[in-house]
Amino acid sequence: MTTTISTKCTAKKNTITVIYPAHITYMYDIFSDDNHTDLLEQIFAQWNDGSGDECEFFSKSHIRSLGVGDIVGINGHWYMCLSYGWKKISITQVVNLEKMVESHPVYKEGAWFALRRVLNENSLLVEA
Repeated sequence: MTTTISTKCTAKKNTITVIYPAHITYMYDIFSDDNHTDLLEQIFAQWNDGSGDECEFFSKSHIRSLGVGDIVGINGHWYMCLSYGWKKISITQVVNLEKMVESHPVYKEGAWFALRRVLNENSLLVEA
């Protein structure tokens, strides 16, 4: 008797992009049939210290937690992290945010400092 076990994954492949504006970008795949809202919540937990659900890569990378103004892409759809929830944005807005952060005078102190300033000076970027 022969038994065949299929190891083919039937879940949808989702290409995830995590962008810390004007600092660093990470890309990886998640196999899941979850909708974008559920995926965003999973990604947020995976990239936040103290969530209890941190992904191994995040834990080993010694980077700051995902936060307000950071960007997550799911299969080419872009979302900005808000103080509560997410805002869908365009790739043009992603590019413009990175340019504003890179060109801000406090960028020399670090991308995170410049991102905070850009968000404060352009409050429309983080409104729900």
